[in-house]
Amino acid sequence: MKKMVFNLFCFIVTCISILTYIFFRIKPDYENYSIARLDGLLTEIFGGLIFIVLLIIILKPSINICTHIAQLPANGDIAEHLRFKIVNTSLFKAYDLQIRIFHRERTNTSGADISSELIASFEGYEVGISYLQGGLQALFEDTKTNAAQFRFFRIVNEAGSDIKIKEILNSRNSYLEIHVYVRNGLSGLQGNFIKKYHNITSIKSGYYKHSFYTDVLN
Repeated sequence: MKKMVFNLFCFIVTCISILTYIFFRIKPDYENYSIARLDGLLTEIFGGLIFIVLLIIILKPSINICTHIAQLPANGDIAEHLRFKIVNTSLFKAYDLQIRIFHRERTNTSGADISSELIASFEGYEVGISYLQGGLQALFEDTKTNAAQFRFFRIVNEAGSDIKIKEILNSRNSYLEIHVYVRNGLSGLQGNFIKKYHNITSIKSGYYKHSFYTDVLN
């Protein structure tokens, strides 16, 4: 939610900057040369601010990956299982969702040598997700589709996948790494977002909070 508020703040700042830029552009010429030069300088400053904010913040995709993996209890026909959650905190839709899950293991305790195993790789459309709703739209609609949750045993597609995840997190020399790739619906810019889970405390029993939040509630 904090990232969404930040992006909204940047959007408001950009709108104010645009209005200020227009104001200085349409003002009549000054007779005083020094004031005219100040006018031109301020115009260039605000013009640069508009460009930077639009390019770096608003037009880039923004994804929040949960801090904890949730362990949901058994519920009817659904067995106990692990899942993770991602949230689109950009103001615009996110397309071309791709997720990669890696098992990283330190092979040299005295150095930085790390082996890598890809344990899951899939496209959003494979699980019925063509896009994630933009955060701005989700604020004003009852049906919020700006977030998605994924069960490990479905995307890893391997028997005992939840056990494997726990074994990785129980090991001192290994950790789990989730990569999320999306494309901003307005600009088309792509982003890669990474979350690392280093130990078994990364798993928390409970359910994810609704919508923009990634907190796990007991």
